[in-house]
Amino acid sequence: MHIDGWIGPETDALDASGDTTAVIGKLLGTSLGCTLALLAGSLVSAGQFTRAKGDLHKASVIGATVGDPLKDTSGPSLNILIKLMAVESLMFAPFFAAHGGLFLKLL
Repeated sequence: MHIDGWIGPETDALDASGDTTAVIGKLLGTSLGCTLALLAGSLVSAGQFTRAKGDLHKASVIGATVGDPLKDTSGPSLNILIKLMAVESLMFAPFFAAHGGLFLKLL
């Protein structure tokens, strides 16, 4: 649908910026979610290996205290992200089947 007048270019620019924002948000969300999940796992695991009292034990307790909430929040959010990516790939599968290799043709 084409909009005449001065509204057309304005809405096209907003649509392009919205698409760009969505792509950047998905990329940043994926990378930050994976980073938080890995950080949480390493912090919780580090707390299990220290048995001696002292500064190392205090640091591991802090790591476990910070790691548990990260682990509890990043796991479900990554689950939603995986489901979203699966649904999007199924929705775009006909396009990829019809125009497959489009990126490789550009190289």
